[in-house]
Amino acid sequence: MAAKRTDPLRFQRSPDAPFEPTLHRMLASAQRFDPAAVRPDQVARAAGPPEEPAG
Repeated sequence: MAAKRTDPLRFQRSPDAPFEPTLHRMLASAQRFDPAAVRPDQVARAAGPPEEPAG
């Protein structure tokens, strides 16, 4: 979820983005990110399905 919340290109329609401003936006988003706002079910979904046992 953190990647989705800090993605500076998420709502940008242009395929080209200047590096420096994009990096600054991404760092600012990461600093504002509150891990306590992430619910356990969101973490479980991001992990994918459980692994099948080998054998």
